[in-house]
Amino acid sequence: MGKVKDTMTMVTRDGANAGTLAYQPLEQLLGKPPTASVDVYAFAVVALEVYSRAPTWEGHTYQEVTDTIRKGNFPAIPHGKVPMDVEAMVQKCFQPAMNRPSFTELLPLLRDMVGDIDIW
Repeated sequence: MGKVKDTMTMVTRDGANAGTLAYQPLEQLLGKPPTASVDVYAFAVVALEVYSRAPTWEGHTYQEVTDTIRKGNFPAIPHGKVPMDVEAMVQKCFQPAMNRPSFTELLPLLRDMVGDIDIW
């Protein structure tokens, strides 16, 4: 069985799950319609990977990741490898969908982390 980073589930029928398992919250795995909350979760996974410099589910099989997500659990945050403010933000995003912050709610946290950068 391949590792998660090599596993892509792409399906086109209505209500089917599509995407990379490593970045999916429970509701997406269950085939529910995507919401901004799914994007917030995926953003947290990417942030975690950037700061920890490792794939979130490294060394886990597709089935192990699927089972973990179906149990309502989230990727482990490698303590000590991620700054505390990033860890706190990621933990907020690794909540059940109804409790996840919106990107608008995350903006003040992100501004505090990176400062005011004029990107426009």
